[in-house]
Amino acid sequence: MTVGSERPGTPAGEVGAEPDGARRTLAMLQALVDRLPDGVILCEGQRIVHVNPSLVALLGHASADTLVGRDPLGLVATRWRPRAAERLVQLEAGAATPPLDMTMVARDGTEVPVEGRAAPLPLETGTVVLLIVRDLRERRRMEAQLLQIDRMASMGTLAAGLAHEVNNPLGVTLANVGFAVDEARRLDADLAPRDGDTQADLASRLALARARLRGVADALQEGRNGVEQVRSLVRDLRAFSGADEDRRGPLDVRRVLESSINMGYVALRNRARIVKDYAEVPMVDGSEARLAQVFLNLLLNAAEAIPDDEGARHEIRVGTRTDVHGRCVVEVTDTGRGIAPEDARRIFDPFFTTKQGSGTGLGLSICMSVVSAHGGDIAVEGAPGRGTTFRVTLPGVSSEAPRPRPTPRVTSGPPLRRGRLLVVDDEPMMARAVEHEVTTATDPRAAVDMVRSGARFDVILCDLMMPKMSGMDVYEQVVALDADQGRRMVFMTGGAFTARVVEFLESVDNPRVEKPIDRAALHAIIRAQMA
Repeated sequence: MTVGSERPGTPAGEVGAEPDGARRTLAMLQALVDRLPDGVILCEGQRIVHVNPSLVALLGHASADTLVGRDPLGLVATRWRPRAAERLVQLEAGAATPPLDMTMVARDGTEVPVEGRAAPLPLETGTVVLLIVRDLRERRRMEAQLLQIDRMASMGTLAAGLAHEVNNPLGVTLANVGFAVDEARRLDADLAPRDGDTQADLASRLALARARLRGVADALQEGRNGVEQVRSLVRDLRAFSGADEDRRGPLDVRRVLESSINMGYVALRNRARIVKDYAEVPMVDGSEARLAQVFLNLLLNAAEAIPDDEGARHEIRVGTRTDVHGRCVVEVTDTGRGIAPEDARRIFDPFFTTKQGSGTGLGLSICMSVVSAHGGDIAVEGAPGRGTTFRVTLPGVSSEAPRPRPTPRVTSGPPLRRGRLLVVDDEPMMARAVEHEVTTATDPRAAVDMVRSGARFDVILCDLMMPKMSGMDVYEQVVALDADQGRRMVFMTGGAFTARVVEFLESVDNPRVEKPIDRAALHAIIRAQMA
């Protein structure tokens, strides 16, 4: 380890300009750090002067030689560098800093979650910064299990409300569709030719039929509105389910907040008015499922802080804003019983709870963990009898970060050019949503055989999750037979994302459409594929 200036002619690795006591101190320090199980980096200015074997192994390097002399910020994932640089400046000035959960980049490009602790070491030759890096991968695995437990607990709390939210629009839909079916059958009977009909009789019956058809159309529209409500709830459930919780990307926290409010609406609406105050905020790089869990936890906590019978005079305010550093700030404020100062200091500790006889004490601890893993902070303010505010601060996405794939804009567009479509789905009713010359295959192996035998299609709509063969396997076999037919595939997803499905969808450019399928959106995608 070399710290300070060397005398001309002094062998590398020795510090000849230093007194014997300093050399012995540095030698003892190096011996100590080299035996630590955590990774250790010693920095002088913006240069690494020593790393221990644990750090070399953590980042997958062959030896310390590839790390010594580099800028320590170069080992940190891009989104974490501003905060890490701020900490280094503070340390070089001799200030103490709190631990920082961040992500480092291994030699092969893999991101490694770590906890970084740092301290300035004032030596005779100047200040050296000591960085201790602890591997968090095992902790993250345990946290993921706790997240799932907490998520299931929240689902248990919300189950009755969610059933109510589904049953209401479903009941409306069933009633209106039932009326439309019965009325259509009556109209069919009423419009059947009758002996002795005159032109005036036919004209009168047709006029009445047109009026009744308008009623059928209105009923079907009401039914469609009910289905849209259910579909919106399913979309929110999928975001909360965690099926793709490891999937990260730029997202708008306001949309995530809306999903969380929708999920918890039944539990919230009887406790307080929901007031939304959304200002413009930057996109954040994160997991929609994990942030939705954080926001839902905060909302449910706010509801539980309000007495059951006082909902009319209380409110839960959900707001977003951008702070002076360009970060996204989300605040959840309630007018409930508030929080005591001694509880506020412990509220994010695992297993600490103020709920008498209920609660695991994990919810807010998990919130803290998730927010920290996103490079953010969470804080609480409040006083007994004055309500509570939870504030989540998240770093904004840098301008060079990739944006989410745009959703195809749904417009009426020109009439669809009729083409030849293949629908590969174990549910045969899917073909009815498409106004084309449609070939259906409920067995995906039969679809592959069609392409193998020479059949060619303008568009192939293929479900991703099927019992006999997945849509991913169909794609691989079709591409092997005819690459152009592979490019013409559009994947239909029901939201049951496995890790393999997520990886597959990220690896291909083919369009995808979510079930239940919106007819206009489907036609827009077909039109684009056939252009």
